Amino acid sequence: MVDLAPAAPARSPGRSAATSARARWPLLLEIVALGGLAWLALRLRTANLDAYTGSFDEGIRVQQLLLMSAGYRPFRDIFASQGPLLLDLLYPFYLLFGQTLTAARAGVVVCSVVALAGAWWSMRQAAGPLAGVAAILILGISPTFLEGSRLALAEIPTIGPAVLALGCLLAYERTGRRWLLIVSALWCALSVLIKPMAVPFGAVVAVLLLWPPGARRRPALAWPWRRVAADLAIYGTVFGVACAITILLLGPAGVWDNLGAYRTGAGSTAGAKAAENLRLTYNIMSRESPGLYALAAVGTLLGLWLRPRLTVALLAWAGAVFGLFVEYGDLADKHIVYLLPPVALLAALGAGLGWQSAWRAWAVFTGRIAPHGRQRQAFTVAASLLGAAGIVGYLATVPTLHRADQYLLREAPRVAAERRDRAADLEIAEIIRSHTPPDGWVLADNPLAASMARRLVIPYLVDTSGTRIDAGSLTAPLALDYVQRYQPSAIVTWPRRLGKLDRFVGQLPALGYRLEKSYPIGWKVYVRAQ
Repeated sequence: MVDLAPAAPARSPGRSAATSARARWPLLLEIVALGGLAWLALRLRTANLDAYTGSFDEGIRVQQLLLMSAGYRPFRDIFASQGPLLLDLLYPFYLLFGQTLTAARAGVVVCSVVALAGAWWSMRQAAGPLAGVAAILILGISPTFLEGSRLALAEIPTIGPAVLALGCLLAYERTGRRWLLIVSALWCALSVLIKPMAVPFGAVVAVLLLWPPGARRRPALAWPWRRVAADLAIYGTVFGVACAITILLLGPAGVWDNLGAYRTGAGSTAGAKAAENLRLTYNIMSRESPGLYALAAVGTLLGLWLRPRLTVALLAWAGAVFGLFVEYGDLADKHIVYLLPPVALLAALGAGLGWQSAWRAWAVFTGRIAPHGRQRQAFTVAASLLGAAGIVGYLATVPTLHRADQYLLREAPRVAAERRDRAADLEIAEIIRSHTPPDGWVLADNPLAASMARRLVIPYLVDTSGTRIDAGSLTAPLALDYVQRYQPSAIVTWPRRLGKLDRFVGQLPALGYRLEKSYPIGWKVYVRAQ
């Protein structure tokens, strides 16, 4: 049979090479941009990493890790009120980098870089390379995210697994491979196990699984309920089994005592501080640039039209976090960072979709692709202009963000040293060291000073926060019992922590303790008579 089909035109070798070179340029630009942003992010996170903050929560963390290096375990011995896996996550970095507070912070820096990588991957899948680059830029230089990325706290380590779980869900949407669903559930479980306050990410999972890819507006009976039910069953089973195994290995009784009972008591004022929590949220989030919120608004508008599933999921995540803040009974500055990832990802989505619309409009204008109707073309042009305005608006505020970051790195430690009296911390550390043998015990409302002295605090009383006292988890009889059991050589109190337990403080002279020194900031140091 004679083939009557026209032969394909032969490609010119020179033209093919030129086309291939043009195709490589976007990838090369993306690699250069990612390399530059990665360098910037690491520089911001590691510069002056040993800076003084005077943070009580960081003092608790480094003391918990010091106790682990002495053979004690979280929940079994050490009181740990964050999440079941936080200390085990940070402990290898603590050992690897020198068993200091800076070493613990290095672990959080690594977790922050993982979060940036997860944000890039998620947004690149959702709206192209520019969206991924924008996600790294926005989170990389955000003052709120940067501050949390340099402290030995639990919040940033939970965000990395969450955005990786989002990336796996988007990859599952694109490929249909169920193993990605399982991996996403494992990442989600890790996030919650590091700190249960990450649970609002479940709103993202609910939206993306209940609204499967490819499903359009259709009658309820035509909705793919079988696939939805299977996905929910797999995700829920993997998540639940991962959490159950972790809790069983750590000891359910200890986990409940440290987390369940304590948090139940601490949450007894849920909703009572709604107005105060909203003011705190506003104060922290106002440190971010107006350009971020403008670009996030652009991302919301474009996303609802072009990527409705993901946009609704991100909005649900932000709404769930906001609702948690309203009801939370003990909201602190460090918690507000949980609101930043969904806002930042919406902004990155706006940058990516705006760029894609601009490219399409230019391709139609130059004749590379055919137009798809006047209405569609008008929307493409409008989306291009909106995205460009959002990108320019955000980039215009980058210098302000840079100044805020530099203040955080250089000036904030000096302010903290003056406000929290670093000299007093150093002196307290010296008193503890001089009155406590290397194998002796300490009970301290200032765990940072105890860690500087390299002395162990009583494991179950490592956290003496006012919240724990108010929740009924730490009482005067309990504290007195542990003092008689461990016989600490030094006890440090502060008015809003152990100092609130009048019966405990009043019994110290009878137990053989004398007041060694008191400080205007409120510290009182007691030492045991020899």
